Amino acid sequence: MNRVFKTDIELVEEKEADIFVGLVNKEDRKDHVLISLDKGKGRIESNTIVGLLIGIYRMFHEFGVVYT
Repeated sequence: MNRVFKTDIELVEEKEADIFVGLVNKEDRKDHVLISLDKGKGRIESNTIVGLLIGIYRMFHEFGVVYT
């Protein structure tokens, strides 16, 4: 049970997912982070692990998560 969204989280295929989180190959850019959410569906992608973590952190911040 996920405490932020109060729902179970499971791995599914990208087209079935509410939120896609993944690494993408953008060799023409040094840093790439995309956060695109609309009505509970969307994607968070980056070309680096660090960028992906930043994207997830920013999404949680928008939902009001506070880190202590």
